[in-house]
Amino acid sequence: MAGQLADRTLQFHAGAALFLTASGTGDMDLADQGLSGCVRIAEELGQPVLRWRAAYLQAHRAMVSGRFDDVERWGDEALSLGNEAGQPDSKAFHDSHLHVRILQGRFEEAAELARPLIEQFPGAVAYSAFLAWALAEEGRTEEAQSILDRFRAGAFADIPADYLRLLGLVLLSRACARLEDPAAAAALHDLLLPSQAAMSTGQTVWFGPVTHDLGLLATVLGRYEEAEEHFAAAVEVQDRIGARGTVVHTRLEWARMLLRRGRPEDAPRARTLLEEANAGAREVSIPAVEARIEQLLAQIRT
Repeated sequence: MAGQLADRTLQFHAGAALFLTASGTGDMDLADQGLSGCVRIAEELGQPVLRWRAAYLQAHRAMVSGRFDDVERWGDEALSLGNEAGQPDSKAFHDSHLHVRILQGRFEEAAELARPLIEQFPGAVAYSAFLAWALAEEGRTEEAQSILDRFRAGAFADIPADYLRLLGLVLLSRACARLEDPAAAAALHDLLLPSQAAMSTGQTVWFGPVTHDLGLLATVLGRYEEAEEHFAAAVEVQDRIGARGTVVHTRLEWARMLLRRGRPEDAPRARTLLEEANAGAREVSIPAVEARIEQLLAQIRT
């Protein structure tokens, strides 16, 4: 319809909708079609708001492919363009930096970046969910558990039923997995299962297939065969679309599950997954995650 109306601004917004929708299903070829149209129109029209949106959508795309330096570069450009255009939520749309930090294993930095965003945007509950995950990864379990318990007390209904609900549930699932909370894991598993074919995304961020998180929750619940199916599905789609930055984490968590299950054949398989994850961590330059992988490999070798 936008094409038929020959309205370039409308065509931009249609392209952005196509990009975000396709990214949410893992169809990155279709997503790239939408994004290329957005970038082209933003450059042609030169409208500040369109240039701002094109920049943060490119941060999103860079996150999918694990180009973390590009995520930060586009995020900074988006912040500058958003401020120049007078966009009051330009700071909120600068959160790609926040999410990259945790994928890089820089958990303390991620937590510190989340706190001011929670104060500035108290209605954006995904930031609190993100903080719970960062704190859990950092080993600050009491603080992380208190956030998780607050959401669980309301049966996770405090997360609005908008386009960010799935992302919020995913972030809480990652905190839950690190906290080893089976009651929360059971509830989150049931909430995520209908979205198992989806990717967890926001305007500026992409955290990969929901099957990764279902694998985490199934592991906490001791349902290892189910967890393995979910992890295998998550690795397949990420390898297929070139999601280099997130698939490292899926292979790492799959290996952890195998070591936890402890069958005779599990240790060799875990070692293979960890070696693949290690190579991937080097490729996208996330040394803190590489160090975690090396620790697990050392345990297996001994």
